[in-house]
Amino acid sequence: MIFRLFRDRTAVLPIEFALIIPVMFALVLGIVDVSRVLLAHNLVGQLATDLSDHVRFDLGSESRTALSVASIRAELDMRAATFAGGLIDPEMLRLSMARYSDLAAFVNDTPEAGDPLPGQPNAVVSYRLDYTVPLMTPFAGFLYDSGDVTRTAVVVVKNGR
Repeated sequence: MIFRLFRDRTAVLPIEFALIIPVMFALVLGIVDVSRVLLAHNLVGQLATDLSDHVRFDLGSESRTALSVASIRAELDMRAATFAGGLIDPEMLRLSMARYSDLAAFVNDTPEAGDPLPGQPNAVVSYRLDYTVPLMTPFAGFLYDSGDVTRTAVVVVKNGR
C-alpha cells in the first residue's frame, strides 16, 4: 500500500512546476536587470562625453567662459531627455564638476576651491555623472542596500584658449 503511494506520480508535475517557476521568474528578471545596468553604464559614458564635447567644441570661447554649473546642469537635463530615445531618466542623474590646475592635480584629487567655472581657458575640468538604476529583481534588496545600482562616468577634459 505504501509502495503504491510512491509509485503514483500524477501530482509530481504541478509540484515541480510550482517550485521551479519562482526561480525561473527571478532568473529572467535578473538577466533584465543586468542588461539594464550594462546599458545604463554605456549610455551614461556616452552622455558625459557628449556633454563635455558640447562645452568644448559647440560653444564659442566667450560663451564658454561665462558658463556655470547650473547652466551645464540645464544642458544635461535637456540632452538626457532626448538622448538614446529617452532611455536615460534625467531625474536619476547627478552631475558633479571640479576644476583642476593640471592633470597631476586631478590624479592627486586636489581640485581648485570655489565654483568650478568649467569654461575657463586651459582649465582641466572633470564631469562626473552618477546614474541610479532601480532594479526589478525581487531579491535585489539582499544584494544592494537600496535595491538600486549607481553607474558612474567621469570625463576629464582640458579646455583650449
